Amino acid sequence: MALLDRAALLAEYTDVDFGDARLDGRLRRILPLLASNPGQSFPEQMDSEADQEALYRFLKNPKVTVDALLEGHRSQTLERMSGRAVVRIVHDTSEFVFKGERDGLMPPVQKEAKGFSGHFALAVAGDESREPLGVLGLFPFFQKQELKGLTEREKAKKHRDTPRA
Repeated sequence: MALLDRAALLAEYTDVDFGDARLDGRLRRILPLLASNPGQSFPEQMDSEADQEALYRFLKNPKVTVDALLEGHRSQTLERMSGRAVVRIVHDTSEFVFKGERDGLMPPVQKEAKGFSGHFALAVAGDESREPLGVLGLFPFFQKQELKGLTEREKAKKHRDTPRA
């Protein structure tokens, strides 16, 4: 999916309802800011310190979950999937790595950097266009502190022996 204009971006999230008008409004304010420079850090994406504070408060709110944020986009993705003869759901696990201090992230994902992994389910047109249709699911997971200090072999054994959620 190409970069969306503001109206198209907001349309992706029309079905998101946190049950709180302030949160819903805050989402519609910060989405275009986040999309305008997706490669930048949150402070660089926001227009002001007030926007930055609003973003952090938004993300810390317990009503704001991955599933709640994805709901609108998921609905739009299902619409784009309808009527297609073949749609493939491809899966990928990617690491998100951050340098510097980050609350709630377990070190190290890579050397001294902190981060987490995310497993994505992406709908893709099954024809020769291979057009990405949208994300249907995202499962973020964090390296547990209990793995810290283990050798790679010990970590691999622990992963093999640990049942999946």
